Amino acid sequence: IWTTLYQIINRATIVMIKCDESSADLFDDPDMKDIIKGEALFLRSWCYYKLWNTWGTAPLITTRITDFANVKTPNSKETELLDQAITDLTLAVTLLPESWDAANSGRVFKGSAYGLLGKCLVFRACWNKQANATSAATDYTNAINAFNSITTRILVPNFSDNFDATKEN
Repeated sequence: IWTTLYQIINRATIVMIKCDESSADLFDDPDMKDIIKGEALFLRSWCYYKLWNTWGTAPLITTRITDFANVKTPNSKETELLDQAITDLTLAVTLLPESWDAANSGRVFKGSAYGLLGKCLVFRACWNKQANATSAATDYTNAINAFNSITTRILVPNFSDNFDATKEN
């Protein structure tokens, strides 16, 4: 799992770098450059969330490693992984579309980023609530705002539908 998460982080970082280096006319749809960058930000933030939730600490890598001397990165401290995920998701919600057509069902969209952002904020607030109650309260409020920003989806009425492949997306 560790190796796979870091492969995704590395690939997402490369995609973001390539998007920043490329011109908008490279894409058929001028908005696609931002959408692809938003998807890469979402994937990288999901990986940081999974690393923090599983191990609590792991190396925080936000740049492409091009030199062998930079391979050994120290572990993050406290909520640095969540902090980066929150930063990435805050940018991703500005780049991702409101929704997708049926042919692109299952791709991340603005609501996906808001959902993961809210989750990361709640986890960070729970971590910080003893040391900094004011910061935790702000994170809880921001999480509620993120969850309330999801307007194009609803919960399924039957819980078992979450596990039914025919009801996917």
